[in-house]
Amino acid sequence: MNRYLVDSSVFVAVLRGREPARKLLESIAGEIVTSSVCLAELYEGVYRSKKQVENERSLLKFLTTFDGILTFGTQEANMFGKLKVLLKQKPIPDMDLQIAATCIQNDSTLVTYDERHFNQVPHLNILNPQSAIN
Repeated sequence: MNRYLVDSSVFVAVLRGREPARKLLESIAGEIVTSSVCLAELYEGVYRSKKQVENERSLLKFLTTFDGILTFGTQEANMFGKLKVLLKQKPIPDMDLQIAATCIQNDSTLVTYDERHFNQVPHLNILNPQSAIN
């Protein structure tokens, strides 16, 4: 079964009502997951907002539609270290590299709008909701 890891950029797009992201998630035939690192990014957004309670409620409700949350564990940390050294000349934020490592280690396609950073990661399959619908 194919596994798709949804990045925080897509979460935010769906929660803000962006149709391409919603349509893509509805059309995916496979397991839809996110990562604990994406969840950390989303919670940062919740706590930065003026509507913390409402935004957390929306986030938790949306999470119930997912098949699971992949954690950043020992194997993912190992892959992160390899990628960090391999891409030392590339300006990729650590959290994005952790998400990429989680995808690679768990044989998942990354669903993201943020191709700018992730395109630099070798062996990472990416699906952008904007280009998938057009």
